[in-house]
Amino acid sequence: MRVERRSLEERVRLIVERLLEWYRDEPWWRREKAEPLRVMLSILLSNRSNRRVVRRVVAELLERYPRLEDMLGDPDGVRKALQPLGLAALRARAVLGLARLLAETGGVESFLGLPAEEARRRLLTIPGVGEKTADVLLMALWDADVFPVDTHIARIASRLGLVEPGARPEQVRRLLEPLIPRGLRARAHLAMIQLGREVCRPRRPRCSECPLRGLCSFPRGTEAG
Repeated sequence: MRVERRSLEERVRLIVERLLEWYRDEPWWRREKAEPLRVMLSILLSNRSNRRVVRRVVAELLERYPRLEDMLGDPDGVRKALQPLGLAALRARAVLGLARLLAETGGVESFLGLPAEEARRRLLTIPGVGEKTADVLLMALWDADVFPVDTHIARIASRLGLVEPGARPEQVRRLLEPLIPRGLRARAHLAMIQLGREVCRPRRPRCSECPLRGLCSFPRGTEAG
């Protein structure tokens, strides 16, 4: 499947308009005015996690370990605190990797003072942090105008016919990011994730509830069951 670029640009613009009419929330990190370390930990732990559970676990971590040194000095305690999220050992490696990186840089504020590209390079050295997570962190804390793509967004883009079936998230990002108007990418990212979780689900998508119906050629009749 190939779509002419101008036609693709027009489709993406219309899709973003429809999505942002449906999803009116500001990014949660702006809405909640959370401190940077809380934002970092929340994003780091968000993959395949319930947002409310993440919020509770992060609050408990920060209460128990008010300093980075405290967290680094108790890896077993960190792992235990992450058990409600599952995959505790892997998540602990990421959390402790972040804490170590921040401590080595001189603390949270010093790290936030790095140029975005240098911060991204260093974030990618943390175990378990890939390009999508690094870009979400840049989007939230450096106000970077990027469009991170996860499996929800890649699935939606494929169903909409914007990319080839099976396109990898990074391929989807490289194609769509330049087509989404600057200043709208953070909200478009969050809107598509919400759509993927609630409506355009991997199985039994709720096509009749989709704000993009009429723009999508994905087969109907898969909603029941």
